[in-house]
Amino acid sequence: MNERIRNELVISNPWWKTGHVDIAFKHRNMLEEIKKYQPLRQIIAFTGLRRVGKTTLLKKILSEYIVQGKHVVFFSFDDFWDVEISAILEEYSLLFEEEIGNQVVFFDEIQKVKNWQEKVKRIYDTYPRLKIYVSGSESLNLASHAKESLAGRVFTFSVDLLTFPEFLEFKEVKIGNLDVFKGDIIRRLREYSKTGGFPELVDIADGEIQVKYMKELVLEKIIYRDIPRLFPVENPSHLQAVVNILIGNPGQLVDLEGMSREIGISRQSLAKYISYLENAFVISKLYNYSRNESVSEKRLKKFYPAIPALSLHLSEDAQKESKFVENLIVQAVHAKYFWRSPQKDEVDIVLKGKSILPIEVKQREKKEEYLGLKKFMDLYGLKKGLVITKDNEFTEKIDGREITRVPAWKFLLRQKKYVE
Repeated sequence: MNERIRNELVISNPWWKTGHVDIAFKHRNMLEEIKKYQPLRQIIAFTGLRRVGKTTLLKKILSEYIVQGKHVVFFSFDDFWDVEISAILEEYSLLFEEEIGNQVVFFDEIQKVKNWQEKVKRIYDTYPRLKIYVSGSESLNLASHAKESLAGRVFTFSVDLLTFPEFLEFKEVKIGNLDVFKGDIIRRLREYSKTGGFPELVDIADGEIQVKYMKELVLEKIIYRDIPRLFPVENPSHLQAVVNILIGNPGQLVDLEGMSREIGISRQSLAKYISYLENAFVISKLYNYSRNESVSEKRLKKFYPAIPALSLHLSEDAQKESKFVENLIVQAVHAKYFWRSPQKDEVDIVLKGKSILPIEVKQREKKEEYLGLKKFMDLYGLKKGLVITKDNEFTEKIDGREITRVPAWKFLLRQKKYVE
């Protein structure tokens, strides 16, 4: 018997005594998508930024299995990185005097276990009726390595920061006619913007607390603990320097040579650090759009901080507020592309789905600012473009092109209407 594991199992699974899960859960939109995959044999993995609600999501799913009469096992490796996964199942089996087979197991912070992919794979193959859920605070080991080691055995879901509609649901705010509620919506958007989309900040209005939470409980934990634990990082403050530069200027075209000189590290080290930060969900990378994917890979790239709220909190500059809105939209649509021509004509966002949709984010409108949008539409033979404005809303046709303007607050509230 392993007393340490047994004690943690008993503490972490209070529903073994009570028969129910005592957790306050607010609805997340991704739950509907996950439900389609739950009856399948494959492992379900959740990954995402720290503090976005992965553990709460696991326990919501866990509670539904308890209602169905299933026996569930929850274990977090946050302080148990040296514990073998198989030892947890063995201890459970001894505790309840039953064989492993029909249970549902939830392993939280799984990335802290060395070679966790191989160990989970062995359990998956050994117990074909066992349903397995895993979660981790970084995609560093979950997304890329899991797909290689657990090929065909895992479905991975990214748990994102709250969307604006989810924030309103958390606040229990009901929105009716958009024109009637416009003032209320704009006020709520300001609140949402400062929370960064973190569930635990929804009801906290104090800016100092918000900033301290995002910096100390999220960024610094990732920069000074999570990434160095997995990768050789000589000086974590260099990771912090990269993030600070991007927070100060969201969406900048990154010159690796220049930035590496500014920070005082080699170009190769900077490229590695940027990849670590990207895989840890701290920054987002946008490629310069081309029909040829390999060409996009080689062109200049833009980077945005994954927590736009920090740029808003830490800058009083009105121009920076405009960049903040751009950053907010980039994260909301999960943008992967922008466009910049050799003549320096630009489009902020290019969405590539069933069709191509160019999006410009302009909080201070000037007609000449749409030259890049029009040139891109002409170059790729597009009929529709979108401009995210501060307040203007109308659609106009110019030389066969249809350009729709929509305020940021309305776009964030009804995003699917404009991008699908």
